[in-house]
Amino acid sequence: MVQTRQQVKRQGELDQLTTHQEFQRLAGIEVEQSSHLPNYENIVYRPISFLMTEKLVNTILSNNFDKLPKFGGKSNENVNKWLTDITNELYMVKLNDQQKFSVIQTLLVDDARRWFINNMSIMNDWSTFSILLQKTFSSILHQELALKKVGSRQQGLDETVLHYYNDTMELFDMIDLNMNEQYKVGYLKAGLKISLKKEVIRRDPENAVQFLELAQAEEKLDLSLNIQMDTLPSSNVDSLSAIKSPVKFYSQQQRKSYPSSTNFRLGANDGTALANLHYPSLIFIPTWINNMKLCAMIDTRATSSLITMSTIIKLNYQDRIHTHTGEITLGDSKTKIAQYGWICLNLKIKSLNCQIRAIVVDCLSTNFILGMDFLRKYKIEIKTRQQCLIIHHQHQQLYVKFEKSNSVRLAQQCTILPRCKVVVNAIVSNIIHSNKMLFNVINEKTQQFKRIRLCDGLVNVKNNTIQLTIYNPTTRIVTLPESMFLGTVDHLTPNVCCSTLCSNSTIQQIHLTHETEKKSIQVADIINALTQHLQGNPLYYQHVRDLLQNHNILFDTSKPRTIKTNVHHVINTENHSPVNAKPYFKTIDQRKNIQQEIDKMLKAGIIIPSHSPWSSPVVLLKKPNGEFRFIIDYRKLNSITKKDSYPQPTVEELIQRLGGHSWFTKLDLKSGYYQIPIHQADKEKTAFITQDGLYQFEVLPMGLMNAPPTFQRIMNNIIGYKRWDYILVYLDDILVFSNSFKDHMKHLQELFTVLNHHQFTLNPSKCSIAKQSIEFLSHTITKDSIVPSKERIQAILDMSQPNSLAQANKFIGKIGWYRKFIPNFAQIAAPIHKVTNKTKKKKKEFYWHEDQIQAANQLKQILTEEPLVLKYPHSTAPFILSTDASEYAIGGTLKQIINGQTHYNYYLSRLLTTTERNYPTIDREALAIFWCMDKLKEYLGGRDVTIISDHKPLQQFHKKSKFNSKRIEEWLLKHQEIIPQISAVIYRKGRKHGDADAMSRPDIDDKQKFLNVITRSMMKSKQYSLPNNNFFESKSTDNDNQSTSSPMTFDFSLERISEEQKQDPQLLHIKQQILKENVNNLNYVIENDVLYKIIQLPHAYTKSC
Repeated sequence: MVQTRQQVKRQGELDQLTTHQEFQRLAGIEVEQSSHLPNYENIVYRPISFLMTEKLVNTILSNNFDKLPKFGGKSNENVNKWLTDITNELYMVKLNDQQKFSVIQTLLVDDARRWFINNMSIMNDWSTFSILLQKTFSSILHQELALKKVGSRQQGLDETVLHYYNDTMELFDMIDLNMNEQYKVGYLKAGLKISLKKEVIRRDPENAVQFLELAQAEEKLDLSLNIQMDTLPSSNVDSLSAIKSPVKFYSQQQRKSYPSSTNFRLGANDGTALANLHYPSLIFIPTWINNMKLCAMIDTRATSSLITMSTIIKLNYQDRIHTHTGEITLGDSKTKIAQYGWICLNLKIKSLNCQIRAIVVDCLSTNFILGMDFLRKYKIEIKTRQQCLIIHHQHQQLYVKFEKSNSVRLAQQCTILPRCKVVVNAIVSNIIHSNKMLFNVINEKTQQFKRIRLCDGLVNVKNNTIQLTIYNPTTRIVTLPESMFLGTVDHLTPNVCCSTLCSNSTIQQIHLTHETEKKSIQVADIINALTQHLQGNPLYYQHVRDLLQNHNILFDTSKPRTIKTNVHHVINTENHSPVNAKPYFKTIDQRKNIQQEIDKMLKAGIIIPSHSPWSSPVVLLKKPNGEFRFIIDYRKLNSITKKDSYPQPTVEELIQRLGGHSWFTKLDLKSGYYQIPIHQADKEKTAFITQDGLYQFEVLPMGLMNAPPTFQRIMNNIIGYKRWDYILVYLDDILVFSNSFKDHMKHLQELFTVLNHHQFTLNPSKCSIAKQSIEFLSHTITKDSIVPSKERIQAILDMSQPNSLAQANKFIGKIGWYRKFIPNFAQIAAPIHKVTNKTKKKKKEFYWHEDQIQAANQLKQILTEEPLVLKYPHSTAPFILSTDASEYAIGGTLKQIINGQTHYNYYLSRLLTTTERNYPTIDREALAIFWCMDKLKEYLGGRDVTIISDHKPLQQFHKKSKFNSKRIEEWLLKHQEIIPQISAVIYRKGRKHGDADAMSRPDIDDKQKFLNVITRSMMKSKQYSLPNNNFFESKSTDNDNQSTSSPMTFDFSLERISEEQKQDPQLLHIKQQILKENVNNLNYVIENDVLYKIIQLPHAYTKSC
């Protein structure tokens, strides 16, 4: 028999009553205990009513256990929501607190269950359990998210008031179980439908319950007055988008209790989707024109159809336009766009061929719009629920489905570090330009699968592009592929109110404020440090401070920046296959150091994880302070890279440009190479490999061939015409020089503007602003002179005596940097050059003996005692170049005579090669002149120079075209461009030619003792004047008196000398040392087993004796 609904309901009530009566009867039965039964202590007596209740509860739970929610204590679980839901479920079966406490442990899993077991001793009732559970597992993050949802919660188009009310009340419980009723009512009214809101606000409910009653009453009235329509005529479709002003429902006092709120920001991604937006407000249908597909937007507010000029160009229909220029106003009654004319288009929609007249305009939010003229002509009916439109044509109906929503896809591959967020560009289909569109994110499951988090929000579309923020909540690096689907965009519907959206949490706001303040303090400290030297002059001090403050972003090093430039570094390996290498073995500590550096570069966006076929290993070099320097071994890559020959300035030409200027500023670029972009196709070639992964650079790394030329090219292009006028650029060092403080401020203003425009970042610790003496390229620069850097000099003095070839090369390299300050440098350093001029194969032949120690000490002594000052060339004073040559070295000095004082501009010298030592004297002297002239071209700069030489035959060499020496004739031809600069060649005797003579000749050791002896040549001439040629005969006593007036004669034959030297321990030791070491000593030479000492006689050439 079929029962009615009322009968079923009545029968259920009777059964429930019967069950209840039976329950009461059974509960009243008492069981007698037998007195003769044994007393067991382990028997527990429990009330019958409790046993029956427990049985009933167990029955209920066994039937519905799988349906009850479980709680595991994970970070993504909301303990407040779960506790509220489970309390309601248990309340439905009328369990008291003690019974709920007994049941609840079965609903705890994972961490929550272990927590319960560990804390059972302090929990004995439901109330204690609830408090401790919330205290342990509650998260401020859930409260903040709930607060954001409440702020953006809107009642959906088809959502009932009751559903909206219940959902919002749940959010209130997540935020604060004891939230003030006034706040609740305010939030509920703000999210209510516009059609209901006015009346509810007018009635002003005092609490949430009253709000529900009033809103439901208004909802019922609204439903009774409006008939739901399944189809909407096209003429009745309203505006595409409308955004109401946010409603403020709280007072100033109320605002203090909860985080402040702000309006939706354009492009923000921290909001939540408006609830239940089922249908898009933008309608697109597929159309074809000239076999090209166009997604046409149906716009019921457009009186005419529109098409963009760019689309006409793609169709190649420019010649079909009927010209009629002007302006048209869009449906918002504000926006005006240029009109080029109109065009007749043959349009195909599915099987229907249509003709439409469209206005050709400059730009639109989409390429093609079908307006009311098209809708009326073909009697279009829009079916929103069925997601299609119907075209009525010739007694037929053509159904056209809407084109899929405007998809949003990732513009390029993106890598996100663990627990970090990035702002990315995303491509929007169909929409070119539009403001305040709603971004609808992909579903939650897809986000979890991709290990990312995205939020809905309002965005601006510009050139088919929007910006979104993507967060990686995991502990692993996430890489998103190009064109990944992220969601859709849509216009807001007319009856949607955009309320205020709660901003980031108070903690985040405080953190951001703190970071901003911290950054401001850091920049202020930087400016104070850079201007401290000017405090004695208030005028200069204030000018410089104002300038730096206006460009303080240049000194903000908190975030790395890549400069804006059209020049990208290119690694030209032609058609060579990728080179790769295995990672070098590293200890655990070294791997930790490498990973720390990698993490820093990943966070800064300098590198990204890579799948490149190229790879280079990593090397760790230990710094003096014990830390390690991260270096990549690019030698294999560099060996196949085509060299870039872009010119780079020399140190000498840069330094000489500074002469005569009074104000200097030195700027150092922060991690200069890391600011240089690299060509996209070549980024994979920069890949480096460690034992823990493969990564590649997004910017220019250190160690690549052609990196310095690229850097110099970029800097020269950016600085442009200012180069050499008042700016010098040497890689990442920039020097500004000016004649006056006023000019200097002007020059700095122009430079800072250029650097800021190109997004450079400076390294404040290495910058010097507005100084009259400055360190540049290891020199101290002033208006009139150049002095070696004190720090570099001290570093040389602190070097110990070398004990390897590498250390000796390092020593001579450092001190050679200042050879222009050291007279006679080549001669003094000659013993060191002997042992450093070795190839790798002969590095075992290295030695460091007394001669080298003395040379090193002498050079150090000169650095500490000599007045190491060179003067800048005077603009009008004539140059004087004194040159000289010896058998093994050449040298010269450049000087000027100013007001009777000699100003030395440069010292230079070098040793002669083995071939050059065999040159005749005139050739060596000429070589000294030509070599010095060639080296000093940058100083002379086309000005005349007077040559002073101690070799008279060269007095008129610059006026002769022919010489007896072909070598000099070749030099004259080779250096013909500098010959006209020689105004005169003056002869000066060697004794008056001290400065140049010292550059090529050794000093005579005053400590050496010389015997008053007669040489073999002198003795030979003496033989002919004596009556007897026998030197070995004994003379009679008669000749004794004569002998006293005549020189004593000795046997000076080579055989006798050799024999005598063998008897002398000191000479024998010198000979053995020279023969053993196989070294040519400049002070001694061995020929035919005879040891010769080389000495310099006054006004004569070097001779052996």
